[in-house]
Amino acid sequence: MNINEEQDLFYANLGRCIAQWSHVEDALYGVFSTAIAKPNEERQANLAVQASFYSVNLSEGKFNITNAAVRFRVIEGMTNELTDPRRRLLGIWELLMKKADKRRTKRNQIAHFQVLTDVHAAEGKRLALRPAIFNPNGILRPSRPFHCAELHAICRSFGRLGQDLSAFSYALGLTFGQRAREDDYEEQWAGLTSRLSGRVYEGQASA
Repeated sequence: MNINEEQDLFYANLGRCIAQWSHVEDALYGVFSTAIAKPNEERQANLAVQASFYSVNLSEGKFNITNAAVRFRVIEGMTNELTDPRRRLLGIWELLMKKADKRRTKRNQIAHFQVLTDVHAAEGKRLALRPAIFNPNGILRPSRPFHCAELHAICRSFGRLGQDLSAFSYALGLTFGQRAREDDYEEQWAGLTSRLSGRVYEGQASA
């Protein structure tokens, strides 16, 4: 792969990362809308809620309001028994939030890092996305540069996160009798629970 081919691949992977993150936020909205929907009713589109969610510019804000909605929705009515299915649901959600926080950090790095080229570097590492040269904060928070392979992996991880969030939305809807017509994530939910088996929320239940 010559330098021009590597440059094309690098920027293609970079663009895919940015585009894929928008799907993560769409899946996150699915979780949010499910968490605030009425129980035992088929979910309907709510343009006012949708517009409010997407008016939050920062991804951190979108995750914060979704996390608050999910936690209060699931905890309300939850018992102190560790076998309560809601505890398992909330335990999986907490792990998803930890994963999402790591992915969101990478998304922010991709948005704010700059591209540097070293024609003498090894193939696949001649272009690097790294902290800005003139930003001294990079000294305090060192980060490894992202090359073609790393960007490809990050894009795939964003895709997986979006799938996991949609699967959680599906399970949350089933828990509260809110199945919507477009829900079709039974297989993805089964895969997610198998990967995170044994995780339960051990915190305080609602009064």
